[in-house]
Amino acid sequence: MMEFQASAILFDMDGTLVDSTAVVEHTWAEWARANGYDPEYVVHYSHGRPTQETLRAIAPHIDPESEAALLLAKEELDPTPILSIPGAAEAVAAAARHGKWAVVTSATRRIAEARLRMTGLPTPPVLISSDDIQHGKPHPEPFLRAAEQLSVPPAECVVFEDAPAGIAAGRAAGMAVIALSTTFGCSELACDVVIADFRGLRIDGAPNGRMRITVVDPIPASVCPA
Repeated sequence: MMEFQASAILFDMDGTLVDSTAVVEHTWAEWARANGYDPEYVVHYSHGRPTQETLRAIAPHIDPESEAALLLAKEELDPTPILSIPGAAEAVAAAARHGKWAVVTSATRRIAEARLRMTGLPTPPVLISSDDIQHGKPHPEPFLRAAEQLSVPPAECVVFEDAPAGIAAGRAAGMAVIALSTTFGCSELACDVVIADFRGLRIDGAPNGRMRITVVDPIPASVCPA
């Protein structure tokens, strides 16, 4: 059992609050095959990163803005159902009840709002999307922007993430990070603690006015080395 205290919780969205992995991977794999790239590599690299930044890194000769618009349109039209990660609704409700919270995503604002609505999750008081930043994850800007808008020092924030890029961003921002093994294998999640989903933790109020996050069911270090 591990315990963290925080004034704010910052949730990633895709793979953390919502299970959109099938949609995202299908879209990127299709794009990779059409453009002569290795689908496995492209899908792996894209997780947790803004679409335009992935395109700039993998295909610098392609206009990232217009190509990203095409990819995002395909994601929006994909009929694959999107569900919330087990325990996500309860975790968000607890964070809202006991402190401050935000969603920090590499998706566009339009897609983020649609996926949260689709899964029945509430609109966050602060939503930082790829539209709101200059530098995407693994740069710390998205999480620092969320902390600033919540008026909470970065050191008093706890981040929930599922991707190495997001974990790196949270750590670079000076925040504790709890990872979910929903998208990547444990060996790729260099993190303070890893959980399978939100059913493995409890969020309560603390006597000092902060939140107490208790990880009651972490994945053992012997199974998931840091």
